[in-house]
Amino acid sequence: MNALTSSYTKTQQLLKVMYVFAWVVFIGLSINLGAVLVCFIVSLINPAIAPKLMDWTAMAALQQQDTLQYYSVGSLLIVFNFVKVFLSQIMIQILSGVNMQSPFTGKTVKLLEKMSYFFLSAAAIAYLYNTQLGYIRKDMNTSLNNISIEQFLILGGLVFILSQIFKRGVEIQTENDLTV
Repeated sequence: MNALTSSYTKTQQLLKVMYVFAWVVFIGLSINLGAVLVCFIVSLINPAIAPKLMDWTAMAALQQQDTLQYYSVGSLLIVFNFVKVFLSQIMIQILSGVNMQSPFTGKTVKLLEKMSYFFLSAAAIAYLYNTQLGYIRKDMNTSLNNISIEQFLILGGLVFILSQIFKRGVEIQTENDLTV
């Protein structure tokens, strides 16, 4: 019994560390989203200032060459960063609601499913962004980098599978509660 209690406390400590880590990630991603959003808005008002706020030189060059492409790429970049912030916020919700006495809850299942859909949405947005960059590169030279899609597809699928496992865990836990 002592080993079980020790394992339980280690798990609780690990979850607390992960909770703090999730908050750090959320704050960092929020700051990044804010910086991208501010640079984009400032570049619409005064394009010369935006590259001085953060590494916006490639976007500034795109704005000078083709304004419509700039709006398109900038909007996709903002939406992509927003999705990443929202994913970290879901992670905080999941970690704050974990109860080790009965870890399988309907709320956790819904949050995991939502998280998987947002991972897949991030992959779709990254695909659109990369496709847009492909069209831009045909006509002009740009130093903007592609966004990796694979990691979001893999994580989306993995989290969806976990949500289905948790859904089955909720069913089994409910059956056990009814039996007792």
